[in-house]
Amino acid sequence: TDLETAKELALQQSWEAIWAGLAPGAEILSEEVEVITEDHNGDMLVRARRIVEVHEEIGVFRALSSE
Repeated sequence: TDLETAKELALQQSWEAIWAGLAPGAEILSEEVEVITEDHNGDMLVRARRIVEVHEEIGVFRALSSE
């Protein structure tokens, strides 16, 4: 159905938004997903909320100068 397709698309877009912000090598520790549908004047509004807990290295290696 159109509603199921909209839910799948919302979930996909929420994952793509998170994936774009992850550092390479990030490890996903947990994930919480919620899909909300609302009726707005006869039109269905679909929202996806995805919370992901990750472990990622945020430090930057810099060599020390020997001077």
